[in-house]
Amino acid sequence: MPSTAPIIDRSCPVTEQKRYILTPDGLLLVLRQGDDVLARLETLMVDEDIPSAMLSGFGFAGQITFGFFDFEARTSRRATKTLR
Repeated sequence: MPSTAPIIDRSCPVTEQKRYILTPDGLLLVLRQGDDVLARLETLMVDEDIPSAMLSGFGFAGQITFGFFDFEARTSRRATKTLR
């Protein structure tokens, strides 16, 4: 009789559970302290095949960096803000 025990491949790294769920209005993504917000958003968009999106959110942040590319000046502009 074959074994019913699950086969676990210990050579494969454990991947983290997805930290988002589908909601009636879109997707809900949960971030934790220290997360790279843009990397998490990129992972979500690649996983769910989202070519573009409108984002909104709320929460807490200790330090944030905003940036954009100035096409006329051909430079990237960044501003970092520490929140209290």
